[in-house]
Amino acid sequence: MMWWPTMRPRLSEVSQCATWPHGLKEAVKSDSVITAALGGEANFYCNFSFSVEVLQVTWQKRNRSSFQNIATYSANHGPNLIGSFQKKVRFTTASLKASAITIQNLTFEDESCYRCIFNVFPHGSFSTDICLNIQSKFSHFLALRTSLM
Repeated sequence: MMWWPTMRPRLSEVSQCATWPHGLKEAVKSDSVITAALGGEANFYCNFSFSVEVLQVTWQKRNRSSFQNIATYSANHGPNLIGSFQKKVRFTTASLKASAITIQNLTFEDESCYRCIFNVFPHGSFSTDICLNIQSKFSHFLALRTSLM
């Protein structure tokens, strides 16, 4: 019979796990809602505030019940725009602690929630969601007219 030692976490690991969740909300800073004009541009940003090694930043778009990758940035591969988003999205800031993208030529199909994810080794990932509202000139006119009544 072979004997396997019991793995026990070091005290420093236990204390880190005990305090880590309290800062999760503050790990990624960003706006939560963006409003932009139909046909215009929408600027998204997110910043990572913890002093740990970030391996990759990923941007995703919500499609119904799942998320689709639209862009990534890593030190090894640099900025990468995925599929049809190559013509629609551009990086305005690409680093492992701060990331910003611009979505161009907005249509109503772009109205969705987007996710910025910082993949952190060995702690997993930290993310925030940013929802985009598209306003047409007509919807702006209706809102103005309603407020004047």
